[in-house]
Amino acid sequence: MRSLMKLPENYTGSANFVKCLLLLLKISRLPVEALQESVDNLEQIVDFYSDSSSENLSSTAEPEIVSGEIVETKTRPPLVLS
Repeated sequence: MRSLMKLPENYTGSANFVKCLLLLLKISRLPVEALQESVDNLEQIVDFYSDSSSENLSSTAEPEIVSGEIVETKTRPPLVLS
């Protein structure tokens, strides 16, 4: 049977949806006392990621070329504790 819609291999939407559902199930099983704490924490997470947009996180520095030398790998002798 052919799929009506093929998602890209790197598509994570459905995985994220399942994660959200599982999180809601976990939260729904919390005691009433813990519910407000979980809501507060989730609000802080949302605020944190809303404030740090990708524009704020991107570097404004110009890229620079770094030169180096590739050397042979060496095996470290075993560490003996006495």
